[in-house]
Amino acid sequence: GDTLFHQGAAVLEVAFVLSGYVKLLRISSGRQTLISICSGGEMIGELPIKGGEVHTFSAEAVGATRVIKLPAAHLVRLVKESPSLCAAVMEEYSKSIARLIVEIETLKSHNADQRLAHFILSLCPPGEDRRRFRLPYDKRLIAARLGVKQETLSRAFAKLRAHGVRTETRN
Repeated sequence: GDTLFHQGAAVLEVAFVLSGYVKLLRISSGRQTLISICSGGEMIGELPIKGGEVHTFSAEAVGATRVIKLPAAHLVRLVKESPSLCAAVMEEYSKSIARLIVEIETLKSHNADQRLAHFILSLCPPGEDRRRFRLPYDKRLIAARLGVKQETLSRAFAKLRAHGVRTETRN
């Protein structure tokens, strides 16, 4: 639940998730919207290229999470000095944009049951017929990630029982 930074705050540091999850939230018209959930290895936040930039979203840890924060100005200087680091940051931004495009497409073209099935399948290793695992975060956060209400998520889980999906709390 710790806040890494708030929407609208000056970008002074850039965070990287070492382990756990960080949710990215945006407040608009008084409503909070879950933008994304980042996990191990992902960069959180924007690099202040021009100076004076502010965070376009807030970032909060979900459960036990470890992050490392680097001074943004120092990282920007390193990016400007190192073509390979610049390429790596550009690749990270490109992957983030691609993930968001897939998420937008999924939200617009799939119903709640299909979104939940896709989410569950993304947690399973390929080629396994049966798998028991712990959901990475609580169902309230899963509902927000999938863009549905908790009641809709519960109904989607119920419908997936016919296909062998069973839940016990977070298992």
